[in-house]
Amino acid sequence: MQLSDRAVIIACHRQHAVSYNAIIWKEVDMTAGRTVSIGLVFGLLVLFVMTGPVWGQGPTPAQEQEFFDAKAALDSARNAKAESYAPDALGKAKAFLEKAQNVRAQENTKPFVQAVRLARAYAELALAEAHLKDEEGKRAAASEELQRIKAEFERLK
Repeated sequence: MQLSDRAVIIACHRQHAVSYNAIIWKEVDMTAGRTVSIGLVFGLLVLFVMTGPVWGQGPTPAQEQEFFDAKAALDSARNAKAESYAPDALGKAKAFLEKAQNVRAQENTKPFVQAVRLARAYAELALAEAHLKDEEGKRAAASEELQRIKAEFERLK
């Protein structure tokens, strides 16, 4: 009797071991499938992130706003008489703004953004130079007026 009990226990153990091994292999197969799926998804995600700028759709709304800000800065410089006070900086600002306009439709936005930022920087430089030279002109005029008044005062003494 003891032998038969032992045979039953061994038989049950073998059956459970076979079932357990089958469960393990199913889990390994499912895990391998998940790993392949996760690896595939991760690989596609990396590919999309790396090639995303190549597949771009042109300038973003923020980049378009930078373009309009650069145009406004150029207009401000023109209004401050930068054409006569700072023609070099104003010319560069115009050139970069034209370049930005020419590359605006390209999918790669890097040249557009660079040209816009340089256009704005040169426009602001032209504006600053125009204000500076305008102030220098006003100061020179005030100095001449002061000299004229001093001469008039000396004459009246």
